[in-house]
Amino acid sequence: MSTPNDPNAYPQQHGQQPNGGFGYGSPQGAPQQQPTPPQGAPAGAPYGAAYGGGTPVAPTATPGPDGRHPGYPNATPGMTGLARGIVIGGIVLAALVVGVFAVNTIRDVAFSPKAVAMEYLNAIASGDLEKADKMIEPDGTGSPDTSLVNSEVLKSAENRISDVKVSRISSGGYATISYKLDGRTNNDYLRLERDGKQAVFFDKWVIADSLAGTITVSARGADAVSVNGVEVDLPQKDYGVVRMVAYPGVYDVSIPDTSKWLAADKAKLVVGGSAASYSSADLEVKPTQALEKEVESQVKAYLDECAASTDTRPSGCPFRTYAYGDVQGLSWKIDSYPDLTIDSGSSIRFSGENGSATATYQQRYSSSSAYETQVDTDTFYLYGDVTISGGKVKITYS
Repeated sequence: MSTPNDPNAYPQQHGQQPNGGFGYGSPQGAPQQQPTPPQGAPAGAPYGAAYGGGTPVAPTATPGPDGRHPGYPNATPGMTGLARGIVIGGIVLAALVVGVFAVNTIRDVAFSPKAVAMEYLNAIASGDLEKADKMIEPDGTGSPDTSLVNSEVLKSAENRISDVKVSRISSGGYATISYKLDGRTNNDYLRLERDGKQAVFFDKWVIADSLAGTITVSARGADAVSVNGVEVDLPQKDYGVVRMVAYPGVYDVSIPDTSKWLAADKAKLVVGGSAASYSSADLEVKPTQALEKEVESQVKAYLDECAASTDTRPSGCPFRTYAYGDVQGLSWKIDSYPDLTIDSGSSIRFSGENGSATATYQQRYSSSSAYETQVDTDTFYLYGDVTISGGKVKITYS
């Protein structure tokens, strides 16, 4: 479709006004001149027709000073190369900014030292010590006389760390941390260090020093202790002492409630925060009435066995007689069993005093003399150790 005053348009009919009237066209109402065909064109040929006839060809028009096409006064100017470059550059720059923002966000959320420190603290707070151990193995776990407090022990605690926070990370990799424990807010430090790269772009941060400490529980004579209600065996070779690597938390230690033979008051150990990294409890083990009766029963059985002997000096027994000459028909009788006392100091020991046994026998001094009845009474005492293993009581005399 032609535009008003387009030099390539077909001539207007005589007396017809062109549409438009704006831009470079003639004013409305002005008389229109019929375009003159080019020299050599056939008479009546429209302007722009090729010489010799044929299809009209529209010549290329040159844009005006404002960038508009002379024949299209209302057309929008085309975008120049400089403008196009600026737009493309802006799009690329925006994409780079978004990409950098996304990378930084992922780093801060998942791969930053703060995120690693929070993951470690949350593992301890939830009692997931397997995860905490994988992040950093506590010192002392390789020692043969040290065991590791397990998740069951920490999860059974009534008071674990909570409200964990990481406030800042220093340039040296030290994280300032805080948590609540035993009703108090505790401040501490956690050291981290770089360990290569991960996911191509991000530094790999690892925990360099564990927050775990050590607790030592002594319960001499016992074969097990209770730590937060969980039974832990005591190695007898270490004289009833157990050492455990423990994470920050409150640990209640005592003799297991299932113990028939021993009892002890509970002790409270706190690891972490303002408390020392090393905490110990020496339980004052006391025999129960059941243990006293068991020791008494075993001592009586032992003495009765001794009394069944016909020897003047029964082997391994606390009493004897000094009969000499030709002795026959000897028998023993326990007149009174010793009064027993059980002590629980460095070990469980018992003592018995004021025991009495009488030997009756026939004695003669020569083959030509007659036998005479003799009665000898021996007052004796005895001592020994009490060992509890596997729920059974064993007595060793000394």
